[in-house]
Amino acid sequence: MNNKIDLAEILEKVYSKISKEITNAYYNNDIDRILEKYDLKDDISYSYYDFNNAKILIIGNSMLSKDKMILLAKKYGIREDRLEFELDYIRLHNYNFENLRNNMSYSDVLVGPLPHKVKGIKNYNSFLAMVEANPEEFPKIIRLEGANELKITKQSFLEGLLKTRLYNN
Repeated sequence: MNNKIDLAEILEKVYSKISKEITNAYYNNDIDRILEKYDLKDDISYSYYDFNNAKILIIGNSMLSKDKMILLAKKYGIREDRLEFELDYIRLHNYNFENLRNNMSYSDVLVGPLPHKVKGIKNYNSFLAMVEANPEEFPKIIRLEGANELKITKQSFLEGLLKTRLYNN
């Protein structure tokens, strides 16, 4: 090996090449292959989402109206078109929660009270149990709680909103 090659120069070139490779893979939704290539798949857990188009899903029975949630979100710089709502407790029985698995359309899911038995949770007791067993396969889940139970109130919604990746990025 040639001792005249500067280690810093080698590191800079390798870093530059690998950095471009990782960036391209990330934006082309091919990051899994790169993490596997560098044997990092088990070391890095992530939930990719499309920052420019991602939405926040608010799901669960709510004590707060959709219109009030939209106004609160606007106050914190989140546009209405970046929010999606599933607030009807009865309709949630038929909402297919499996559709949230590996879904890049959502940066975050704010979760309030849900029925335990819903579509798409396979053998799990609830949607939250399924997510807790497979967190890397779902958008960031934020529980909206009040008095130690799932509850969508003005306070829990604001606290949850401020924890979202969409708000913090």
